[in-house]
Amino acid sequence: MSAPLKPLFRGLVLAASAGLLIAAAAIDTPGAPTAPRQLTAADYDRARDALPQNMAKLVKNARIDVHWAKDGNLFWYKRDTADGHEFILVDPAFRLQTPLFDHTALAAKLGALSDEPVTATDIGVAISKLASDGRSLEFSWQDKRFSLDRETGTLTELEDDTPEPGTSPDGKHRVLRVDHNLVLRNLETGADQPLTSDGAACNGYGEPMPTPSELLAPPEGDMAADVYWAPDSSRFVTYRIDCRTTGTLTLVESTPERAARPRAVTYPYPLSLDENVPMATLYVGTVADGSLVKSDLPAFPELYYGGPWLGWMDDSQSAYIRVPARGYKSLKLIELDGATAKHRVLIDETADDFVDYYAHRWDPVVETGEHFWMSNRGGWAHLVRYDPATGKTNPVTSGDWRFRYIARAGDAGEPLHIFAAGREKGRDPYLRHLYRVNRDGSGLTLLTPEPADHGASVSPDGNYIVDNMSRADLPTKTVLRDGASGEILMTLEEADVRGLNAAGIPLPEPFKAKAADGKTDIYGVIYRPAGFDPSKAYPVIDNVYRGPHYVMAKKSFDRATRNTAISMAQLGFVVIQVDGRGTNKRSHAFLKAAQNNLGPAGFDDHIATMKQLQDRFGYLDLDRVGIYGFSAGGYDAMRALIEHPEFYKVAVAASGNHDHRLDKAVWNEQWMGAEGGAHYDANSNLFGLERLQGKLMLAHGEMDDNVNPIATMQLVGALIEANKDFDLLIVPGAGHFLDDVPYFQRRRWDFFTRHLMGATPPENYKLEVSGPTF
Repeated sequence: MSAPLKPLFRGLVLAASAGLLIAAAAIDTPGAPTAPRQLTAADYDRARDALPQNMAKLVKNARIDVHWAKDGNLFWYKRDTADGHEFILVDPAFRLQTPLFDHTALAAKLGALSDEPVTATDIGVAISKLASDGRSLEFSWQDKRFSLDRETGTLTELEDDTPEPGTSPDGKHRVLRVDHNLVLRNLETGADQPLTSDGAACNGYGEPMPTPSELLAPPEGDMAADVYWAPDSSRFVTYRIDCRTTGTLTLVESTPERAARPRAVTYPYPLSLDENVPMATLYVGTVADGSLVKSDLPAFPELYYGGPWLGWMDDSQSAYIRVPARGYKSLKLIELDGATAKHRVLIDETADDFVDYYAHRWDPVVETGEHFWMSNRGGWAHLVRYDPATGKTNPVTSGDWRFRYIARAGDAGEPLHIFAAGREKGRDPYLRHLYRVNRDGSGLTLLTPEPADHGASVSPDGNYIVDNMSRADLPTKTVLRDGASGEILMTLEEADVRGLNAAGIPLPEPFKAKAADGKTDIYGVIYRPAGFDPSKAYPVIDNVYRGPHYVMAKKSFDRATRNTAISMAQLGFVVIQVDGRGTNKRSHAFLKAAQNNLGPAGFDDHIATMKQLQDRFGYLDLDRVGIYGFSAGGYDAMRALIEHPEFYKVAVAASGNHDHRLDKAVWNEQWMGAEGGAHYDANSNLFGLERLQGKLMLAHGEMDDNVNPIATMQLVGALIEANKDFDLLIVPGAGHFLDDVPYFQRRRWDFFTRHLMGATPPENYKLEVSGPTF
């Protein structure tokens, strides 16, 4: 007998007008299908309207992003309105909300500068600065910069004073790349001073690992070196990446604009288990004598695009960098002496299995020299503080719960504002709560007690908090809180869900279930269609992403209503998201289930969950279960038909990393190790295809620079060799995120409609979207 399911909330909104849609999907529980077999364009329209790109029409103010003045407590945000948006200024000391500017007057002024009309309800300005006293602000509009005097309404165009990349903070020098070498340019005299002469292709100074798009369209003009300047402009740190022996991959753009012939781009890209990977060496440059000194830190792997990230302390005496070992059994915090380029290890985080680099948090406090570092040594992610005066660390948090990240570090001696999860008993352990804690670990105080996910922002001085509190089943309420006590001072906004209600779409519902071991609590979200009838049985789709660095089930209302699961459900499916063992944001033991085990990890938990949901609710048709995902979720969707063909019947796998040796070393070696072994074959989708059953659709963008299309094409070769039927969609010109491609979205709907629902989709439906995916 399955373990009892504990729903957190049941938020149903029923709409009789949506009944035709559901009739095509659901069957009467006791009998045979009675539904018509043809879906219409109107059915697809309902799913279209619930896509992330279109959800802004149905839900408004689901998340308020606040922007604080650099000094003081004033902040502004953008409020959704019925016909657009407006900008709001808040003075928390007086609990006062006012328009940030006269929208009608500004629209008129901008309209006079443009050939296109500007409306007061849709002013497309990008605000970059609010004066501390609130009297003026700066913004960009149509590639120009302006200042606006809020008292007089005076609009002034500004010169673009944004420093060129590679420029020192004092604006006197700039470091350039010339033929893979470094040149120090004096911006006052124009004189150039060469710093190196032995740079070469794939072994240049200050030269990041290029992306394919950068190689296809290199920047014009002077090439800035990738350097990190000391605050006093006396020195800089840079690096040299040697990728001369690194293997390459190639992308072919079959249909470039205004060209008959395809374009190919070849780029260095380290794959898992590669013997020769890019190696980075650090250098310190000094302006006064034009020297460039090689650090004594041994060269370290650089396994993805770009280059190492470094920073400086405010005193300009030392820089710092975080360096993982290949295979991720060690993660070091390194200090680099600015005068000598010598290094020392401040923290060495080690593990017998792996250090979770992808979820690791590290916050240097440049004013004090402190470092706040996440450590998993006790089995849970917690915060430790490195004291520069003693060279020692002290724990800041501890216990069987998880530190998430710092919201505000503040000045020396001040309490921290931190996010954590799982400390408040009886709640979903993924829900974020904001706390205040002293630097020595004492005085931990909960500031957001409500049983919800709290996406909060803290004022620069720590006196105020703006909190977006919500759950998947609880529309967002945005409040202003006291920064010390957490007391609610005023309500700023509440999400407007009238459009969602009018469409008849039920609220997503969080749930708690037991893992397949019968002991471990796992959590997820269930999505239902408009016109939902609990007396019917619905085909089920598992919206999957078991990537161990991630949490798939959405916790905030904003994320739960802006993802493809809620849209997919409107076709007449019940869709679930669940995080089984082997995923992130729980204990290290929970995550460890995925180590060397990406194929099976968590699937038994997914299946156990769906059986419990059926026992509890009775409307899941477990004879009709499908699955879809992208990237690691694309691997998962394909894997489901190999691991559990008795349960999963239909899968759509997009952008999948189907063999972990055909994808980026930086991610796959985190979970599969850098030593190789039989587990690489055992977890590959290219093997075990004799077990494959069900309907399969594969999709990939031909210009995917994250998971190269070889991952899907080698799977295609293996499927052909195994004589397996499947559908394949290669999208010309598309990158990794195929959810940005409406045609792919429609084809995915068609595939589930035909093969899981047993219906006929509308022919050649044209899917249109109106906004960004996320």
